[in-house]
Amino acid sequence: MAALIKSIQSVRFNLRKRKFSTLLTMSSVKQVTPLVQTLFSGPIDIIGDIHGEYGALLSLLDRLGYDDLGNHPEDRKLVFVGDLVDRGPDSISVVRAVKQLCESGKAQCILGN
Repeated sequence: MAALIKSIQSVRFNLRKRKFSTLLTMSSVKQVTPLVQTLFSGPIDIIGDIHGEYGALLSLLDRLGYDDLGNHPEDRKLVFVGDLVDRGPDSISVVRAVKQLCESGKAQCILGN
């Protein structure tokens, strides 16, 4: 883990002729959610490949029985497995919704699939 952190302490990339730099310190990395976590115990619903389709995500959550706050009558939890953004019209809303669900303990998210 220390080798991984050291290798990403200085990340530089060029995006559309704008140069961005990010410096990650050891203390800031430790404050981030751990890379490896235990999956929720109990029943889960796994959702992947949302691709920015916020309306479809809301419809799916409703069909699965989740309310607007991510609560399920059978205490099910959500696990998102990557591809949250890309082609759809509302990637920002998808990221906000998944972030809120994760922060409230209703969901977990795996980046990439």
